[in-house]
Amino acid sequence: MAFERKRYSSVAAASQSYLKVSIMSTSSSAVSQLKNSPLAGNINYEPTVWSRADALKVNENDPTTTQPLVSADFPVMSDTVFIWDTMPLRELDGTVVSVNGWSVILTLTADRHPNDPQYLDANGRYDIKRDWEDRHGRARMCYWYSRTGKDWIFGGRVMAEGVSPTTREWAGTPILLNDKGDIDLYYTCVTPGAAIAKVRGRIVTSDQGVELKDFTQVKKLFEADGTYYQTEAQNSSWNFRDPSPFIDPNDGKLYMVFEGNVAGERGSHTVGAAELGPVPPGHEDVGGARFQVGCIGLAVAKDLSGEEWEILPPLVTAVGVNDQTERPHYVFQDGKYYLFTI
Repeated sequence: MAFERKRYSSVAAASQSYLKVSIMSTSSSAVSQLKNSPLAGNINYEPTVWSRADALKVNENDPTTTQPLVSADFPVMSDTVFIWDTMPLRELDGTVVSVNGWSVILTLTADRHPNDPQYLDANGRYDIKRDWEDRHGRARMCYWYSRTGKDWIFGGRVMAEGVSPTTREWAGTPILLNDKGDIDLYYTCVTPGAAIAKVRGRIVTSDQGVELKDFTQVKKLFEADGTYYQTEAQNSSWNFRDPSPFIDPNDGKLYMVFEGNVAGERGSHTVGAAELGPVPPGHEDVGGARFQVGCIGLAVAKDLSGEEWEILPPLVTAVGVNDQTERPHYVFQDGKYYLFTI
């Protein structure tokens, strides 16, 4: 197979899917404070606190930082499946790529059930809202390809049934490794438990379309540890998912950000002055905010193969502010690191 990949100059230039951003931070290095950890250096850094005062600065009406309004009649990609989290094929520096003229995206996907009795209302009409709300329990990783970035062709599942060791396949990041078409899919194995995992396969293209093949051997990389990141035993509604690996342009090492919760028993966290920040009058009440303990986690790989990882303390914590920091990822531009999350 002749192999040609196109590297887009920026994520914005390649964007044909969606943008979901709630906060963004910048720094000169994602991991510049790590010095002596066995893999990354000393881990005596303090996470960045996303405070209530920070959250109050988010302007939902600013068109430069929010997605445009999508009309109800916007054309859907499929009438037979639900589609949500979207993951474009990219390289470890974050560059979105196409292969031999084909753009490729992975999506969390679930079959719709318009004829299933459990999703019919009292009048026999399909309750699409209830079906949609149940989609997470049957989420599968599927792929799509396109010449235009507008008309997407459904390729099917990435992994055959039974390959993933858990019942749910949740979001992650597909990484194109080389010109041979090898791909590492980092994703989340969920139920039972939740683990960051990886499966390797390859992409094959022709004039007619794209195939993702040989995604057959899943390797679990790590789970929440209870020291830095909350476990299921500490909180039955814990969050631990959405791996996004990247090579730090500052030191050349392979890191990963992911969604997590700050370790500790549910309800035991303190929302103090640091977590509140300089809030205006009327925003000091803590209430049940101690249950909101979201964070952006960090891990470092032993080498660029990404086979062995060490968990590090969170980069960002949102105790008392938010319980979820979904799909974190970096964009590197002009010597700065832009960290996005939902």
